Amino acid sequence: MGLTKKKRNLELDALKGLAILLVIIGHAIQYNISDFKTNPFFNFIYSFHMPLFIFISGIISYFTVSIESIGDSLNVLAKKFKTLVIPFLSWYFIVNFLLREDFLKESFSEYSLKIIKFPDFGLWFFWVLFLCFLVLVLIKTIQIFVSKIKKGLLEVFFYYFVTVIIMFLPIGTLGLNLLKWYFPFFISGFLLSKYKGSLSRFSEKAAQISLVLFPILLTQYKRLLDLDFIHYLHGLNGHIIIAINLSYRYLIGFVGIMVMFIIIKEIKRFKIFEKLVWLGNRTMEIYPLQFYFVNIVGTNYVLRNLGVSVLTVSAATIISLSASLMISCLLIRKSQLLCFLLLGISGNAETKIFQSTIESSNTR
Repeated sequence: MGLTKKKRNLELDALKGLAILLVIIGHAIQYNISDFKTNPFFNFIYSFHMPLFIFISGIISYFTVSIESIGDSLNVLAKKFKTLVIPFLSWYFIVNFLLREDFLKESFSEYSLKIIKFPDFGLWFFWVLFLCFLVLVLIKTIQIFVSKIKKGLLEVFFYYFVTVIIMFLPIGTLGLNLLKWYFPFFISGFLLSKYKGSLSRFSEKAAQISLVLFPILLTQYKRLLDLDFIHYLHGLNGHIIIAINLSYRYLIGFVGIMVMFIIIKEIKRFKIFEKLVWLGNRTMEIYPLQFYFVNIVGTNYVLRNLGVSVLTVSAATIISLSASLMISCLLIRKSQLLCFLLLGISGNAETKIFQSTIESSNTR
């Protein structure tokens, strides 16, 4: 069966739209404000925004990935290679060749080796999501032969047992360091989607707790600095401090995701919901393009001279989003070749309805 069709979920599309908007704002803050590390809105965004993307991908994977044989496993991986790895490589080799001066200082083979060994130079999300699907396919392939772990508590235990193994892998290259951090969000999205009916009775209470807990957790959170309360734990064993720090970051990530789901449900009756749905269907192009406009093209250096942080970030966000959408609509979606190389889909994107958050692209 491999990849299967699933009716679009507009709430997930809107969440993707909200997430990509937060990505742009976060980058605009990072590259246009000198003290961004202590900026409260920067830390708010970075506490959950990329885990949110991965979590949504996990939710969709339950509906789109169906494996009943080894052939299905190979089919899924082949299609995910097309929709994730080809765009990952294409954006690096095409766009970086045009825009990055340091590309010319390295041989093609050296640069190729670098991005494979260390994919976290900007467009790591594509590669890490492929690794998430790779692990999911391996798990579901094992389930073909071990029927006892196909459902219920044994299945949940098995999925998280594999997750813990991944988190403790003594390897950091090839993007595995990022996989260790993000896979718990991916697999939690998958399991939540599968057992949504059983968990629904807890949803209201979880929402209430999240709305109270999230602002409290944010008071201590720093994306690129030590958590505030860590300074009071220096008497503890180093491994315990690391465990507390990691647990805190996972907790705020999951709670932040829950809060975003609540927000999307509350705005469904407003026009902005439709705008976010529209934006959510274009995240695959916006995600790589916005980075170049905020960081490389020079928007940050020009706008920083305005001297007003809010105005600078707002202008950088609008310019980056507008330019990304223009290139998407006027160039990428008009070309079958660019659609294949940069979006991982066959045919002209203007004539197709496709999910542009990567994980559900070309689900046939």
